[in-house]
Amino acid sequence: MFNFGIERDIVTSTPCLVVKTVAKENRRDRCLSTDEIKNFWLSLDQTEIPPESKLNLRMSESTKLALKLQLATAQRKGEIVSLEWSEIDFTTRWWCISAAKAKNGHPNRVYLSDLAMELLTTIKARSDNSKWVFPAPSGNTHVTPHSLSRALHRSTFEGLAHFTAHDLRRSAATHMTSLGIPRLVVSKILNHVDNSTTSIYDRHSYDAEKRHALELWGKKLKQLVDSGEATDNIVDFNIVYNRSNSIHMVTE
Repeated sequence: MFNFGIERDIVTSTPCLVVKTVAKENRRDRCLSTDEIKNFWLSLDQTEIPPESKLNLRMSESTKLALKLQLATAQRKGEIVSLEWSEIDFTTRWWCISAAKAKNGHPNRVYLSDLAMELLTTIKARSDNSKWVFPAPSGNTHVTPHSLSRALHRSTFEGLAHFTAHDLRRSAATHMTSLGIPRLVVSKILNHVDNSTTSIYDRHSYDAEKRHALELWGKKLKQLVDSGEATDNIVDFNIVYNRSNSIHMVTE
C-alpha cells in the first residue's frame, strides 16, 4: 500500500522499508501446455458462446488482443499495456522498450514476428488515432496492467485451470527453450538482468538471436492456433558462429 502511495506521490516515504517478509514467497511455476495455449487462444476468438458452455469471457476485444500479444512477444504486462505506436518500427519490425518503461530500468528491443505484426495490424485498424496501442476508455492514458489480471480472474475457460497474465510470459519462454532456443537468448528476450562479471564485458546486442527465437516461436504459435492442433513440423534454424563472430543460419 505504501509503495502504491510512493509511486503516485501520495506519500514521500514508507515506514515498511525494513520490515521483513512474514512468510516465504510462493514461487509460481504455472506453464500452459500447447493444448492449453490452443484452448486459450481459440476461446478468445469465439464470438458466439453456446449456452451450455462453461466458457465465460468477461473482457473487451482490446484486452483479448493484449493477452495474445503478450503470449506472442513474452513481454511483461506493464510493457504491453503501455505500448505506444511510436515505439514500433513497422519497417524493421522492432519494438523498442525504453529504460523508463522497462520494469528493471534496462531498455529492450523486441522483434515482432509475423503473428505479432498481424495482431498489431488488427489493433491499428480498430484504433481511434490514440498514441497508445491499448488506450484507456478516457483516451488520456493506457489501460492498467491490473486490467489484464482482473479480466483473466473474472473469466472462465472450459477445461483450463486458472492462470495469470504473467503465466503467459512464462509459457512463451518455456516453449521457446523447448524449441531449442538457448536460455541466454530467452533471458535477453525477457530482459532479465544479468549481474555476472561476463555480462559487463559482453556488449553484444543479441538482436539476431532474439529475432531468430521470436520468429521461431511465432511460427510455432501460429501453426498451433491456425490448425487447431499442436505440430512439431517446423523447420528450425540453428545459429552458427564463425571466428569473426558473424552468424548465419543453417537448416536441419
